[in-house]
Formats: sequence, C-alpha cells, structure tokens
Amino acid sequence: MLDIERIIQTGIPDIAPVYGGVRGRTLSSHKQAYGWKTVVTAGIRLVIDLRKDYTSDKYSELCRQFGVDYYHYPIDNDRETIAQMVELFPLFCEKIDQGDFYIACAMGLHRTDIALCTYWVFHAADKGIYPPSIRGYRQINGHNTDKIMRVLNAFYQYMTERDSKEPMPIEVFKERKEVIIDLSRDVKEGYIDTHRKSNQLVDYFDPDTNTLDIQFNGKYPSNVLSNLCSNGFRFEGMVCSSMEGFLQSLKQKDKDKQRQICSMKGGNARKQSVTSWQTDQILWWKGQAYDRQGEEYLKLIRRAYQAMFDQCERFRAALMTTCGITLISSGSEENPCKTILTEQEFCRILTDMRDS
Repeated sequence: MLDIERIIQTGIPDIAPVYGGVRGRTLSSHKQAYGWKTVVTAGIRLVIDLRKDYTSDKYSELCRQFGVDYYHYPIDNDRETIAQMVELFPLFCEKIDQGDFYIACAMGLHRTDIALCTYWVFHAADKGIYPPSIRGYRQINGHNTDKIMRVLNAFYQYMTERDSKEPMPIEVFKERKEVIIDLSRDVKEGYIDTHRKSNQLVDYFDPDTNTLDIQFNGKYPSNVLSNLCSNGFRFEGMVCSSMEGFLQSLKQKDKDKQRQICSMKGGNARKQSVTSWQTDQILWWKGQAYDRQGEEYLKLIRRAYQAMFDQCERFRAALMTTCGITLISSGSEENPCKTILTEQEFCRILTDMRDS
C-alpha cells in the first residue's frame, strides 16, 4: 500500500494525495531529486508526465533507474493534442484507477488540474468517485477555470465528432463543469482561509471540532449543500428546482400550488412558507396527507433527498467532499412541531447518504 504520509513529509512542493496516488512538482527537476528514493520506497510504481513539449529522455531514464514505469500523457487545448488525449484516455484512466502513481506537469498545478478534471468528468464521475481538489486554478489565487473548461469542451466536441454521439448528455456535462467551477472557488483540503470572508462567502468549517456548518452564504461545499441552493431534480414526476421548493410545497394541499412552489428556486420558495400546517401537523404530497410526526413522512423526505443525490452531480460531489466531517446546520428550528425538517433530521439524512 502506498505510504502517502511518508511522501508528503518529503516536502516536495505542492505534493498532495489524489485518487490513490500523489501529485506534485515534476521529479525530473534536480530540485526534487532528493525525493526519488523516498517516493519509490513509499510505493510509487508509475510516473505520469503531463508536459506536452518535453522531449528529453531524462525523465524516462530516471524512472528506469529507480525501477518505476513512465507514462507520457500530454495536456493542451490545441486540436492535435486533444486528439492524442482522447485516444490515450482509456489507458490514462486505467493507470489512475490502479493508484500508486506520481502525476505532474512542470509545477504540479495547472495541467495537473486539467488532467485530473478530465479524468473525473469523462470517467470517474460515472463510477460515483469524488471530484479532484483544485490546486492550480484557484480563484483565491487570482485564477479561474477558463483553461480547464476549454480543454473539457474540446475533449467533449472531439469525442462527439469521432463517435457520432455525445459521450454524455449535455446537461450532465454542464453540471459536472459547474462542480469544477465550485471547487475552484474553494477547496476542501484548503479550508485554508478559515472563517475568512471571500466574495461575501464565509468558511463554516471548524478544524477544531471537524464540523461543517451548512449555510447558504457559506463557502463550498457548505453553500451547495444548503436547501436553498438550486440543485434541480425530478421527484415522483414533479420537477423540483431546489430542495427548498420541494419542502415548502409540502405545506400546500392544492396540487397546482404545490407544483408551482416545487419549480421555484430556493429563495423564492422560502417566501411561500406558511405556518397553518402546524395546527394539525399535516403535510401534503400529491394529494396524500402525511403526519409530520409519523415515520412515513420522514421516509418521503429521505426519498426526495435520495433523488436529488442520485440526479444532481453538483450536490452529490459537494456532499462526498465532506467525508469524515461532522455536518451541522446551526440556527435551524429544533422543534419538529414548528418546522418541516429539524437540524438533526437534515444532517442525519445527508450523513447517511454520504456514508452508505
């Protein structure tokens, strides 16, 4: 098994674990030469080189000397390189899936982001694997994801032209790109700017308690997990533009009114909140009455969240980045007679889906 902690302790710049391997600055540089012995004894079996214009045999020769395989997977957005990326992609994914690799461009940041995002969008996401952390194209460092998007778009277009069919529905492709953009705004392993405001978003991760407070004004993934976020899904024939829309619709007996609220974004849906249901503790879904304190009601809520988890890539990816973290939602009403979903119920549902 790869001893990732031992590799990280080498201090190689920008070293970080990813998909059963590690990423970092290229080991072909003399500045990282000191790390060779450690990474090999720690279990690295393959070096993946992402530089397009690197033509020297030095790197492959170094790998041979240390008994490590060398694989060249060039990254760029010109058509010739995209074609090469597409043709080599199945083997590239196979090597990533096997783990025990060291993947890098020159600095281990930007092209490495692109390569790993391509792997996730066109391969790993279909297996339910979490998206990669963004380390080069972080907005906090003044970068954006334009270059990643150019490669992903060119990759999608080339595959469509080659195979005479789309590699995935365009809606799914757009959703996965949104996940990448969200990750560039904030990254889990970062949470570097704890409790620092950025673009009016607040980091609600508390490293002391290892908790993430789910709030709509929170930094990713806190905001995406909020019921107010526009995570669209279809549930039992009803189109829901947000979980808030679904939840608020339960307060309406009239089916047409219920359908209207389901289609609303989170903020607009919340404005439709009423308290009349509290009198008899009855909520409604498609003409059927549910006792707020009954087990069938909670089963209904769980099915709705599961539908969103299954259908919404953005929500699913955000939830999976919280593995190992305790979820909370402070400020929520805790009396089940006064709210359609308590903090405990909400966080238990998310945690159960994530850890199942």
